[in-house]
Amino acid sequence: MLQKITTLTTFSLICLTIWIAAVTSALSKTESVSASQIQQARSKGQINLADTLAADLMAKAQISGDTQILATALYESARNSMERNKYDEAQVLLNESIEAFQTINDSSGLGQAYRQLGMVHRYKVDYPLALEYLYMAMQVFQQNQDLQAMSSIHSSLGVVLEKMGQYEQALQSHQQSLELNRELNDESGIASDLYNLGDIRREMGDNEAALTYFNDALALDLASGDVKNIAYSHHKLGYTK
Repeated sequence: MLQKITTLTTFSLICLTIWIAAVTSALSKTESVSASQIQQARSKGQINLADTLAADLMAKAQISGDTQILATALYESARNSMERNKYDEAQVLLNESIEAFQTINDSSGLGQAYRQLGMVHRYKVDYPLALEYLYMAMQVFQQNQDLQAMSSIHSSLGVVLEKMGQYEQALQSHQQSLELNRELNDESGIASDLYNLGDIRREMGDNEAALTYFNDALALDLASGDVKNIAYSHHKLGYTK
């Protein structure tokens, strides 16, 4: 009987050792994965790589039991789904990330998830719901005094309001974004705001004002030497004249 117990104990120890080795191996493969790597891959159009990295981050969250990592993995997976125009899938993932961010009281992550959920509903042409989530995100960022995020929200609000044909309100939102980006000295953000303001003015039939905004944006692009944006500026000017 004692020999059987000893054998079972030895077998259990072997199984435990194998399990520990497997977990350690899995952790070593995923421990270097970060949200910034996923974002970088996505920005380069390497969406398959971004998906792989997001899956690795999800595995890391499950192994470690870390809710912060889980929330981030869900959020980044949702952003990947948005890149693939899989908005229903993104909506589910964002809602799950919101629950996780709320659990750990991560207001910054929560605000970003609200913003992306607003953009999902924009792409699904549910503009009232898009505005609801964007305003929720704005409230979070105002409480955090996050000027950069507030600027992004104002810009997103402007885009949705323009889609709804509410041009005056859209102008106000983009103007608020412009003021914040000037305060932050964010020239890229300023140029983007000028383009948006120009687009709305053109939609309103005020081509003269639109050209002024586009020329101001072009001046910034020329100063930065951004070839892609310079070409974009000339394109805007070309079909406005």
